[in-house]
Amino acid sequence: MRRRIVAAIAALSIALTGAAWSGCGGDDDAQDQVDEAQQQIDEAGEEAQDQLDEAQEQAEEAGEEAEQQVDKAQEQADEAAEDAGNEAQEQLDEAQKEIDKAQEDAGY
Repeated sequence: MRRRIVAAIAALSIALTGAAWSGCGGDDDAQDQVDEAQQQIDEAGEEAQDQLDEAQEQAEEAGEEAEQQVDKAQEQADEAAEDAGNEAQEQLDEAQKEIDKAQEDAGY
């Protein structure tokens, strides 16, 4: 997108400069119009660059925020997996105790 904006501005600048050099109009009004058009092109280019910079900054901020959310989700998933593993181990230990007690009661 930036290349298109710069290319359009450059093409318009070249066209205006060419018109001025070729003698179109030949008077001060024509040169004033060319100068005004050039100023508008420069301002439009600066505005486009500002918008591009702002969009890039917003994209970077959004990327950083998304990365933080992913990290947080990963931490939560890790904690949940660890909790589930601990719970499963506790249940296994309890089941083994019950098996041991049942075998003891049965005389094994």
